[in-house]
Amino acid sequence: RYISTNNYFLINNTIKVTAEHPLFVKRNDKWKFRRVWQIQVDDKLYSINQTELNVDSITNINNGWIDVCSINVENIDNYFSGGILAHNK
Repeated sequence: RYISTNNYFLINNTIKVTAEHPLFVKRNDKWKFRRVWQIQVDDKLYSINQTELNVDSITNINNGWIDVCSINVENIDNYFSGGILAHNK
């Protein structure tokens, strides 16, 4: 299912993701799924190649439209999107 939104976050000028979406984040040496609106500069994201991607910038964009896809990955609930580990909230 596709929807359009004009409110999303841009991480490191490349990753576009909606505010409520949970990503796997390391902060203070602890990994945890966090909603994107909770992510801070210098947090780490878990990447598909098993490395940490530093969050150098995170910007709330509310004046540009993007299409987003809602997917269901039951039984596992985790997947990689854009190379970053996400949760199927």
